[in-house]
Amino acid sequence: MADISTGTVASFGTRLFVVGGASGIDTSPLLEAAYQQKAAEADRIDLKIEKNQAVISAYGTLCELGDTLLESLKLLKQTYGYSEQGDSVYDNMTAYLSTAADADPTSVIGVVVGETAIRGDYSIEVSQLAKKMKVTSNAVADKTAALGLDGSFTLTSDAGVASEITVTVDMSLEDINAAINAVSGDTNVSSTIVKTGDTSYTLAISGTETGESLTYVSTGGIDNIMQSLGVTDGADAFVNITQAAQNAIVYLDGLEIISSSNTIEDVLDDVDLSLYAELPGEIINLEIDYDYSSVKEAIIGFIDAYNEFRTFYDQHQSVSATGDVSDDAALFSDTMLNNMNFQISSVLSSVFGDDTDQVTNLGDMGIRFNSGNYLEISDEDMLNDILLNDYEELREMFQTSVVTDNTNIALISNDSTLTDFNLTFDITVDGGGDIVNVSVGGDTSLFDYDGSRIIGAEGTIYEGLTFVYVDDVNASITIDFRQGMADLLYNSVNAYANISSGLIQEAVGDLQSTNSSLGSEATRVRERAEEYYQREVERYARMEVEIAYAKTLLNTVRALLGIDNDDD
Repeated sequence: MADISTGTVASFGTRLFVVGGASGIDTSPLLEAAYQQKAAEADRIDLKIEKNQAVISAYGTLCELGDTLLESLKLLKQTYGYSEQGDSVYDNMTAYLSTAADADPTSVIGVVVGETAIRGDYSIEVSQLAKKMKVTSNAVADKTAALGLDGSFTLTSDAGVASEITVTVDMSLEDINAAINAVSGDTNVSSTIVKTGDTSYTLAISGTETGESLTYVSTGGIDNIMQSLGVTDGADAFVNITQAAQNAIVYLDGLEIISSSNTIEDVLDDVDLSLYAELPGEIINLEIDYDYSSVKEAIIGFIDAYNEFRTFYDQHQSVSATGDVSDDAALFSDTMLNNMNFQISSVLSSVFGDDTDQVTNLGDMGIRFNSGNYLEISDEDMLNDILLNDYEELREMFQTSVVTDNTNIALISNDSTLTDFNLTFDITVDGGGDIVNVSVGGDTSLFDYDGSRIIGAEGTIYEGLTFVYVDDVNASITIDFRQGMADLLYNSVNAYANISSGLIQEAVGDLQSTNSSLGSEATRVRERAEEYYQREVERYARMEVEIAYAKTLLNTVRALLGIDNDDD
């Protein structure tokens, strides 16, 4: 009688299947095909997740480009509140130096200009630099040999504090040098050893501050130390003076200025001078004016940031010659990207100000869109001319301005995408100065109030505006609001690219939530497919058992009947 097999359960990858020992049927392809059919929906879900992930990644890049654009606009927009003070470049002042002399004025004088400096033109003559007093000793043959001197002394400058130095017979020139430098922080006197020959060393003593004279006093002991070294005479007067102390002398518009230092602070309001070289008899022209170069660099930075955004936008609109969407265009026809581009383009193409202004759009300053819709400086001479001659108008085009008939009200926050408007606030305050009512034309629904703040009501056209009123009397105040291009563009882009509350981050959060749900769904589909697979394995295993049992029964019958399996 032949051997009987009931089938073998084998593994294929991570699954089990039945090798048909009794039936002779290989069930593994059948089981795998059934599994793949059941799991096909999970694969389709995986493709959705992968597509969403590509969109999330692209949104991340878009948000970064938006943030770069926002950073560039911070320099050009109006500043509000303490947190943004100093971001704008328009009030930055700088110094412009020129001279008819055959010298580089920047090698003669350096100028540091603060934000509160006042614009003006000045003439400067650097007649004399401040210098440190310097004295030297006689030379010795060996700087490390004991000098055999015994005594004490003090060595100070005008602003220094005397600190007694004691010299013993075993001390060398190096030891005395070290002792002087050990107390230089108090005395304002330092020293060094200069090698003046193969066997010749000289002690060079100097004040640490310019314009200060040195004073030496022998205070005790057998020897007058500095006299023994040849620095002073018997009356403690210096004999080897290599450089006398002197003050700096500068003439500003003919007015003599004397300083013990070569750094003269606040010679003009918030203007510091650093003197590098003397140029007596020659005039250096100093102009304190706006830092036009910084403003121009800020404009160029804004152009570059916009063009980076535009490159990204074009990349995601890319279609092949056959009409297929590029693999790099994850945001092809994306509503978010298209709306953001539309709003940016609309602002950049808009006109600001009125007919009386010389600068009302980018074209008026020599900046235009090229054929690819990228910004470029098409006329740099025009831009330079606007910066030098229409600076305030350029500034007003970029920055929001608020004109009011009451100095006690100010705009402190502007997240609005409004353009221009004019309104009159009717403000009522209580005895403590807190606002208790605000209306515009009798309408109290347009603005909310909190303490001294007047806040554009949510859902109204004034949402995003916050004013502060700092008076304790009722008032009717007229506001003339003109939104600048940089402010309007900043607020428009910020609505999308704000890293914490922007529309892009909101969309990313929704997609991540969707992917999480899709991932769970794909897992459930595969779990159900796996369960189905295992049930089929068990079914085929039972089938093999039944076939094997049938074969056993058949063989038993054949044996009882005396029929050989090989008989016909």
